[in-house]
Amino acid sequence: MGKSSSKEQIPSNPFDRQIYKQNRLRKRLRDEEKQKVKAEKKRRKELKKSEKKKKKKNKEHKDKLKDLQIPRPPALLPGKKIQSNGDIQEKDYTKEMQQQLNNHSETFILNQILFSIQFLGNFERELTDAKESINQLEYNKTSDLCQHSKTVLIPNVLCDAVDQRIIYVPRHGPQKKIYSRLNTRTLYIEHDNIEITNPGVTSPYSHITNTPIYKMELDESKGNEVKQPVRHAGFVRIKCSEPIEKSIIAKTTTIKPELISPRKSLSSTGSESEEMEISDISVDGSLMIRRDTYQMMNRKIPRDSFMCLPPPKTPNGSTTPSASTSPPSSEYDYTYITALHTHRPLCTVRSSNSSDIPISTVSLPDACITNIAVALKHTQDAPRYMDDKRSSASTEIEEEDPYEMRQYLNSKAFMGYFIHTFQEQLATNLMITHDQLSKATWKGAVIYSEMDEYEWEIIPAITCPWPAEALEWRNRVRAIQENPINCHRRIWPTEEMINKVISMDCHVIPIGYMPKVGQNPQRELEWKVVFPNAERYLENLLSNTQTKIYMMTKILIKCYVEPYIDKNLNMFTAEHLRTHLFWQCENTTMWSEYTLGEILMDFLKSLLNRIKTQRLPDYFIPRRNLLENIPQKILVELHKRIFRITENPVMYILRAMRNVRFAKNFYPRFNYKNLYKCLIVDDPIVILMKSESPQEIRSNPKKFEFHQQLIEAAKKPTAADGDSDADNSDDNNTVGYGAMEEYYKKLNNDPEKRRRTKQVKFEQKRTLDNIERNKRRPSTETIDIDFIIQRNMLNIRRNVVMKLFINHYIQMAKTSSDFKTFNLGKIYLKHAEHLTKLFHLEGYEWDG
Repeated sequence: MGKSSSKEQIPSNPFDRQIYKQNRLRKRLRDEEKQKVKAEKKRRKELKKSEKKKKKKNKEHKDKLKDLQIPRPPALLPGKKIQSNGDIQEKDYTKEMQQQLNNHSETFILNQILFSIQFLGNFERELTDAKESINQLEYNKTSDLCQHSKTVLIPNVLCDAVDQRIIYVPRHGPQKKIYSRLNTRTLYIEHDNIEITNPGVTSPYSHITNTPIYKMELDESKGNEVKQPVRHAGFVRIKCSEPIEKSIIAKTTTIKPELISPRKSLSSTGSESEEMEISDISVDGSLMIRRDTYQMMNRKIPRDSFMCLPPPKTPNGSTTPSASTSPPSSEYDYTYITALHTHRPLCTVRSSNSSDIPISTVSLPDACITNIAVALKHTQDAPRYMDDKRSSASTEIEEEDPYEMRQYLNSKAFMGYFIHTFQEQLATNLMITHDQLSKATWKGAVIYSEMDEYEWEIIPAITCPWPAEALEWRNRVRAIQENPINCHRRIWPTEEMINKVISMDCHVIPIGYMPKVGQNPQRELEWKVVFPNAERYLENLLSNTQTKIYMMTKILIKCYVEPYIDKNLNMFTAEHLRTHLFWQCENTTMWSEYTLGEILMDFLKSLLNRIKTQRLPDYFIPRRNLLENIPQKILVELHKRIFRITENPVMYILRAMRNVRFAKNFYPRFNYKNLYKCLIVDDPIVILMKSESPQEIRSNPKKFEFHQQLIEAAKKPTAADGDSDADNSDDNNTVGYGAMEEYYKKLNNDPEKRRRTKQVKFEQKRTLDNIERNKRRPSTETIDIDFIIQRNMLNIRRNVVMKLFINHYIQMAKTSSDFKTFNLGKIYLKHAEHLTKLFHLEGYEWDG
């Protein structure tokens, strides 16, 4: 027999050899799978071992910490209760209030005052009712304007809900006893027949109407212009995606931008040469044409063009600055900006249309479309050839760059067109009376008019998609904030809110970028991007605490800023305050009901810091600075007045809240007068007497007896008083005194004389009353805002102040049950309980 071999023989048959290779492959795969299973089992074993080691190490560490801890107290006896974490937190909060009362009495009182205020009864229900009423109002106004292809948008839902509950009535000053709303309503009129899309995007949908549709797109630089246009953050230019033919087309003169230079004389064919000074030589960075490009290209006046009449003269004969003037650079910071923010009557806008035919509300006039010649770069695909004859003259003739004609929507002309159509037709459809229209004014892109007993800001707008620079808001990195009190983590806005906001369209309004120094030559072609839908959505999601801070700041500004700054100079609007609020909501976690005073101070101080640095980024487009176009002089005055509020907030808020009147059947109004008296009076006995009404004293026997003792003690004469009475006793027993006594006795016995005497006295009193009534009594403020509260109040003053707030919180809790806001009622009762515990800690007894 031959030698046996353990080595497997490879078959010689090709078919068997193929089967052999397949079996070998399967075996190798099975072996690899087994090795993987073994490796996984080994890894799991090692992981379990490491976990056991960690647990053992943590256990040893805990044992060491236990040895260092204080030993546990003995077991509790029956009947004793174990303190929960909530009880410990309540004790800590009570101690914190006690420390605040001892060291910072002003902060304690400020927190209590703001906690005692409510601007809405049932927050969720009334906000829902306001949404429904605003939606119904939008529907009614839109149905009135549907024949003009326009839609109405009203974003002020939260402000409208608050205005249903409160009204502002100043008690002193030039606006004394003049009722006004805390908020001004805003109404956007959207032009539905103008469609704006992103560059290169065609909208598949369009309004099916008989009105003309204007296809527009956001202008973005393609990089083929000779000079790239300057882009201002938050402002866009709107370009016509389809050419628009004008009603009157004059023979267009070809204008080559590179041949026009500043202060160069331009001559027209067949006429004398005209010297023209070109102040604004470019409409954007790539254009070298005059500001009135349209008049140069079309010598005839368009069918519908608009102009602003010169402003009225002042009493000294000088004219007020207008937007068309170009002041020197030294005055530009103040004069030019204030001219653009000056309120003007609507009658200052006139149409140059000589015919009696009214301007169409759906067809844009020719003046709204501006033709621009844009110089382009030479492309590499189009080489230039020159023969020898032309090459010799190449030094004399400058090469010409190609250019193309573009059509842009002119914002300044569009605003003039809107004002004119508003006066002719839209105001009548909106139920604005002739008297209200005659008092209406305009400034920038806003018309200010009364309508339905409200002050309205009417703004023309066009719906557009979000520009590329605004998409940063969606991708912004927001830090997760943790509340130090309850350790709750939150982020504002949430992911759901962000997705909802991004799905909404934004709008553009006809106003361009206005710098403080220098001029913006393309201002007439720029449109401002605004987000009314997103702002309305975020406002409706504010909490009750955030709403309190928002409205309280508005009250302070309306009381201490607006009356003392000229209407044309006050450029700090609700847009600035709303933007600051959104930034604070995103960056702040502490929005507790119990520390509202501290939150308000942080809110105002952060606002002061933004005014001081002159930097308030737009919430959706942070590159746009909302304070950039406000002169420094106005910012300094604004900073000064808000800073005074932060120096002595309690007195400023007491005076401001006296100007706010609440609706009937609302939460009880806190007695600010009694609180002020308790804070300023020095005598402790007088504090007790002034803090309680006579009805309360009579109803409580202990209080009545105590006050009677005080009165008797005050009536007892001192030794000096007795001596003075004894000295004067002889003077009373004179002859003259007895004669006068006999005369009055006879007079009282004669009824006819008594009747005549009463009639004469009555006539004299009525005459004096008429004289006093005709005199204008000087308005004097009873609250001294310069009074400084002591850091550590007297014990008796603490007693009175805490009792005022405790009684008020109990009444607020009762009213909360009427509004079905039981959670809010529990909060008020809980806080009243905290103050009662603090009251007992101070050593007082509650007597009701």
